[in-house]
Amino acid sequence: MAKGVMCAMDQGTLSMISAVGGVVAAFGGLFAALAAFRSAGIAKNAADRAQEVERRSLIRDVTASAQAVIAESLRVDDLSNNLKREYKDLSIFSGGVGGSREKVHVDAVEEKQRGVMSLQQEALSTLENGEALRGMSEETLSGLLAKYEGYLIQIRRVKEKLLLELGSVEKQNYLFREKAIKGSP
Repeated sequence: MAKGVMCAMDQGTLSMISAVGGVVAAFGGLFAALAAFRSAGIAKNAADRAQEVERRSLIRDVTASAQAVIAESLRVDDLSNNLKREYKDLSIFSGGVGGSREKVHVDAVEEKQRGVMSLQQEALSTLENGEALRGMSEETLSGLLAKYEGYLIQIRRVKEKLLLELGSVEKQNYLFREKAIKGSP
């Protein structure tokens, strides 16, 4: 009978140990769940912050592209004015002051100039309305960035063409000046 009491006691002790183990496991599970919940909250905050940083970076990129458009357009404006002056000088040297050739060349330069200035005005408008940028979606901001980067490429192409044209007209004017200097007594 001693064996039977001992078995009963062992079973009671085992049941008690199992119950305590279950309670400890339940508390452990509860703490694990709380830690996981807290970790998920921290991860969400980190993701939100990362998204906000990315958004601010996108706004900064749009702003920088718009500023680059304005800067390059100002360079094109200066080049255009120089080229128009060189065409007028060329018409003086070639004896065609006020002629149709001068007008055609100057009009072509002014057309390029107006095209670039319209891009500049759009960029200025975007920069002046900086508060609206903060309210735009990332998709809209990405579209603006792509648009201004495209404008910048366009403006640089116009600038390159104007530089080549300016070099050519300056060379012609130089030759006329040299000829005039050598021909004078």
